[in-house]
Amino acid sequence: MNESLNQKNKPFKYGVVYYLIIFCYFLLVVLFWYHFLEKKQLNNYDVPSQNSVIIPIQQDEVRIDSSSNSFIVENKLNIAILNKSKTVESFIKSFKTKYANLHAQIIYFDTVIKRIQVEVDAEAKSTLKNTLKSNLPEFELLVWDETIFESTKTFSDPASNSGEKSWYLDVIEAHKAWDITTGNKKLILAVIDNGFDVNHEEIKDKIVKPYNVIDRTSNVAPQGAMNHGTHVSATACASSNGKGIVGISPKCKLMPIKVEDENGMIASTYIVDGILYAIKNGANVINLSLGKMFGNLPLSEEQQKEFIKNQGNDEFQFWDELFEYANKKNVTCVIAAGNEANLIGLDPFQRAKSTIKVSAIDENYKRAEFSNFGSFSTISAPGTHIYSAKPNGEYEYLDGTSMASPIVAGAVILMKSIRPKLTNQEIIKLLRSTGKSKSPRIGPVLQLYSLLTTLKSN
Repeated sequence: MNESLNQKNKPFKYGVVYYLIIFCYFLLVVLFWYHFLEKKQLNNYDVPSQNSVIIPIQQDEVRIDSSSNSFIVENKLNIAILNKSKTVESFIKSFKTKYANLHAQIIYFDTVIKRIQVEVDAEAKSTLKNTLKSNLPEFELLVWDETIFESTKTFSDPASNSGEKSWYLDVIEAHKAWDITTGNKKLILAVIDNGFDVNHEEIKDKIVKPYNVIDRTSNVAPQGAMNHGTHVSATACASSNGKGIVGISPKCKLMPIKVEDENGMIASTYIVDGILYAIKNGANVINLSLGKMFGNLPLSEEQQKEFIKNQGNDEFQFWDELFEYANKKNVTCVIAAGNEANLIGLDPFQRAKSTIKVSAIDENYKRAEFSNFGSFSTISAPGTHIYSAKPNGEYEYLDGTSMASPIVAGAVILMKSIRPKLTNQEIIKLLRSTGKSKSPRIGPVLQLYSLLTTLKSN
């Protein structure tokens, strides 16, 4: 009798956990169908799938923008959504309704960082660019042009063949540092560049998850005689195999990511996709020896400061959001400062606080005459007469901040080999505090032995 009364008084016959599981299952079903129907509705708007293949940029689509003096694709516009509560899908619906008569086509979108690319007639582009924010204020949009990048210029100097092939290793005290660590084979350095000879003896045994962002394949071979990506990769992490050279972090893995299309173009969209691929696939450090392609910039230093202050703010905000996403995933992004002897930051890509910007020094510890400089310079490293790998099993000397950047990227991998959970701000602080201040207006010169000694002792 008492047992039957107790059964009647129980509010949940099967217990709270059972009903909680049922509720969660019901919620998942509702969310699935909401997502499915929303995606199905998008088909009515004639938009590509998330994994659509990038269409290579044609040379006749590129022009110099008069306000920024950078090379842009005249019929493409990039958009990013800042409002965290809004989705790409809801933006597409609103956009297609608001601009039904504009003949603007959404050709690309990414839901991770809520980015959309629109193809639009060049004459209508300015209208779209000037009205998007006011017409769709609830999305809190950033709007900027699709810009053309280049592998930051390198210089091949035949006279440098008389120089010592390993001078830069002596400058940063690499040999003493390798007594502390030569890296961790579980850590991955991603190099985002124009192409790679993955069969070169210096890097062939360390390749992991190679990726071509243009055609979504693992074919990252360079176009023709392009040598940049191979040189950069080997400088950072060439194997210690008794041949040729040794990279700064010889034990780490290499993730080569090709961002150059069949027409030799590198666009900002390609680089974004490369960064996202690296983050999602386990990269610990990303090297970006890349920069925006400018026309002639005959600006005084004061004019450059004003340019940095007033130009490219939407583009800067977008890059800042993207690099902050990398920061939260404990991925360190290392960027070449550029070789135009200008202030770093003219390119909005270089302004994010969480990235490491690398200037170049020469054999005399002075700023290389081509190296960009200024308050955005985080650290410096050797960037002249750097001997490294070239496609087809060869080697060569190259100059540029492109060569300095992978030296620092390799150093960061060594740091993470000792303390994997170092934050980017801690890394930046250690790089600067242990470096040698030798040249004004650029960051201190990397001192690898002092850096790793300090890190290990703390």
